[in-house]
Amino acid sequence: MLPSTNDFATNWCQSDHLPPEGSLVMADLQTAGKGQGSHTWLSEKGLNLTFSMIYYPDFLPLDRLFALNMVAALAVWESLQAFKIPKTSVKWPNDVMIGHQKVAGILIRNTLAGKRIGSSVIGIGLNVNQTVFPKGLPHATSVAIATGQEQNKMSILQRIIQAFEEKYILLKQGNFASIKSQYLRQLYLIGQESLFYRSDGTPFHGTITGIKDSGHLLIDTQGRIEAFDFQTIRFGRW
Repeated sequence: MLPSTNDFATNWCQSDHLPPEGSLVMADLQTAGKGQGSHTWLSEKGLNLTFSMIYYPDFLPLDRLFALNMVAALAVWESLQAFKIPKTSVKWPNDVMIGHQKVAGILIRNTLAGKRIGSSVIGIGLNVNQTVFPKGLPHATSVAIATGQEQNKMSILQRIIQAFEEKYILLKQGNFASIKSQYLRQLYLIGQESLFYRSDGTPFHGTITGIKDSGHLLIDTQGRIEAFDFQTIRFGRW
């Protein structure tokens, strides 16, 4: 049990003895799990995967930090393909979806060393065997719900780690374009006119057309392409 695997891993990176790249912090229960912004990540004890990985992507330019989000989301998405679950996708900027329901969330914390990344803590929460969620989470689902049976958490974890490592190596080799292309192929609601809300609550309809290398979401709003940063837009279903 830990308050937060992300907090533990972040503190570990700030210690006198840096953890080796690829180190993993995992908990059966988080008492203060972190989500995007001020959100929390709620998970029943022993049923789901809640873990953080530590990497040192000093090769990655600051204007391409979002590449880590893409790699992490694709790794989780890829781990689900063995179950042949229909309508799995990655939702900008940090979720994995089954249909219109959230099955996983990703939170990445980066520390800087000059103009490069010093360390990255990649936190992942994946609902595996939880089948009942609080009323405040009406859009949550799990692998067990989608497949109709309990699943082996450690097997899924191994697939996530393997997929992440493979894509991380590709990124390290400079294959940013291929990572981005795969991310766009799996992007939730891309090419579909949808309802969104601006940060001030104003609703509008638009069509996701892609993302910038910086991670900004590109939406066609009545023939004009707008770029949205994190926390400046909300999807209509959420």
